[in-house]
Amino acid sequence: MGEIHYPKIDCFNLSRGIEKENLRVHADGSLAQSPHPAALGSALCHQYITTDFAECLPEMVTKVHQSMGGLLQELEHIQHFLYQSLPEDEYLWPASMPPFIADENAVPIAEFGSSNVGQMKHIYRLGLSHRYGRVMQAIAGIHYNVSFDDALFEALRKSKGAQVPLQDFKNQSYMSLIRRFLDHQWLLLYLFGAAPVAMESSVGTRRPCYLQQASAHTWVVPEGTSLRLSPFGYQ
Repeated sequence: MGEIHYPKIDCFNLSRGIEKENLRVHADGSLAQSPHPAALGSALCHQYITTDFAECLPEMVTKVHQSMGGLLQELEHIQHFLYQSLPEDEYLWPASMPPFIADENAVPIAEFGSSNVGQMKHIYRLGLSHRYGRVMQAIAGIHYNVSFDDALFEALRKSKGAQVPLQDFKNQSYMSLIRRFLDHQWLLLYLFGAAPVAMESSVGTRRPCYLQQASAHTWVVPEGTSLRLSPFGYQ
């Protein structure tokens, strides 16, 4: 398969990486209770595929790429390999918000083996389950990691006449970028991440008036953007 080509933009070696999570489910939408597929190797040591909070929540991790085409190509290859390694009766749930979950015990906490590091990872997730609940921790997502070459920050620092050290200027610039993102977050989520539907098990019993029932176990915000980043998910 050839590399995906995009218009070339000189952005001082912009570096990108993606972490993508998907729940393993059965055809009826129930969470897979099987362990991390043996064909994937160790969740603790594998370079590209691990687990997040739950045993049924695999996470795909790419290398760092300067090319967007190369990044998406690698992610596609990792996901294809993951699909090939799943049991025949399992699929990857495509949405961030999980399917209907009968109770907290239906979300198995990830296992990483008997080593000290593996046990610490499991205990850490056990703590998260007590603090936030397993259903919330079963929410999946895509993490888009980005960094800029020092040459860009050096050029910006000189153009602005900033007298602070380069590292301080980089920190200030990244924080400014985050504030800009938050200013336009609603639009970005609407265009690229709209997910206004959630199962009953995710929204709980205390439902605000803007939630409307769409089916027996499904609730929706008609003009909503992302319930994953609402009070029902991660804020």
